[in-house]
Amino acid sequence: MAPRIRLVAAGRLAVLVVFLLAWELLPRVPSLRARTFLDPNFVSLPSLVAMRLWETTCGAKAGWLGIHAGASLGAALVGFAGGVLAGFGMGLGLAQSVVARRLLKPFIDAFSAIPPVLLVPLITLVFGLGTASKIVTSVYIVFFVVFYNAYKGGSALPESLTASCRLLGASRWALLRTAVIPSAMAWAFAAFPTAIGYALIGVVVGEFFGSPVGLGSIIVASMNSGSATDLMLAVLVLGVMGAGLVGLMSWVERRALHWRPEHRGTS
Repeated sequence: MAPRIRLVAAGRLAVLVVFLLAWELLPRVPSLRARTFLDPNFVSLPSLVAMRLWETTCGAKAGWLGIHAGASLGAALVGFAGGVLAGFGMGLGLAQSVVARRLLKPFIDAFSAIPPVLLVPLITLVFGLGTASKIVTSVYIVFFVVFYNAYKGGSALPESLTASCRLLGASRWALLRTAVIPSAMAWAFAAFPTAIGYALIGVVVGEFFGSPVGLGSIIVASMNSGSATDLMLAVLVLGVMGAGLVGLMSWVERRALHWRPEHRGTS
C-alpha cells in the first residue's frame, strides 16, 4: 500500500509541475500571446503569482491575503455547518413523516429550482453587505445539496430490513437511531464534498455584491483594475481551500462512518 501511495503522490506532483511549467512558458510565446487567451495580462504567470503571494503574506503587505482568505473561509464554514444541520434535519424529518413530506416538499422543490445567484441581491438587501449575507447565501445553497441526499438516505431502507427490526422488538426510536439515521448520514456525507465547494461558491458570490473583505472582493477589484495576478491568486487560494476542505470531509467521514465496509481498517 505504501509504494502505491508514494506513486500516486509522485504522479500528482508531476501533474502540478507540468501545469505550472506550461502556465509559465506558454504565455511567453509571442504567437500564442497574440492569437489566444494565453496572455500574461489575462492569466498572469506563476512566478508573478508567487511573488504576489509572498508580498501579501510575508512582505510589504503581510496579512492582507490572510484577512481576505480568513473572512471567506470562516463564512464558508459557518454557512456549510448551518446548511448541513438544516438540510439533514429537514431531509430526515420529511423522510419519516408522510404529512410533512406532502406539505413541504413541493415548496422545497420549487425553491431548489431557483438559481441562487438570483436571490443574492435580495439576501444582500435584507442582511446587508457584511458577513451575514455571505453566510445566508452559503446556507441556502448547501441546504438543498444535503437535504436531497439525507431525504433519500432516510427513505431508502429496504422494507424487509425495517420489518425484521420490528419483528425483533425494535421500537420506533431504536429503528431510527440504529438504521435510519446511519443510512441518512451515509448519504449526506456523500454530498459533503460537493456541499463544501458550494459553500465557498455561495460566499464568493455574496462577496461580489459589494462586500469590502473576502476573496470575492479581491476578484471584483482585480477585474476592475485589470490585475490578472491578484485574480489568479484569489482563484488559486480558493482552489487550495476547496481541496483542503474536501480532504477534511473525507477524514471526518472515515471516523463518523467507521462501521461501513469501505472505512474499516482506515485511519
